[in-house]
Amino acid sequence: MTGAITWEFVTAIAGVLTVVAGIWRYLETRINRAELAAQDIRKDLETRVALLNSSLTTVQLMAAEKYASREVLKETKDEIIQHMERVQASVDRLSVRLDSAMRSRTAFGDDQI
Repeated sequence: MTGAITWEFVTAIAGVLTVVAGIWRYLETRINRAELAAQDIRKDLETRVALLNSSLTTVQLMAAEKYASREVLKETKDEIIQHMERVQASVDRLSVRLDSAMRSRTAFGDDQI
């Protein structure tokens, strides 16, 4: 190629440049669509994460309200034990009173109940 530039050469260069520009435009369009799709997916995921966070917070709050802490359980257990000891003492006093009532009845000769 030592001569002047011919129309065939210019046409070939223009054709190659047109093909390269077409491929460039096609790839650019695909990349833009992919970026838009990625942004939509990101927004959807952020919405889902926010929803999961609020759901988790709600579940944690419900668990805290529904289930007692160790301290509350210990206090409740101690109160129940105190009440049971009082009931036991009352039953013991009742049995002593019944025994004394039965003795006094037998002392007066009332064996028939």
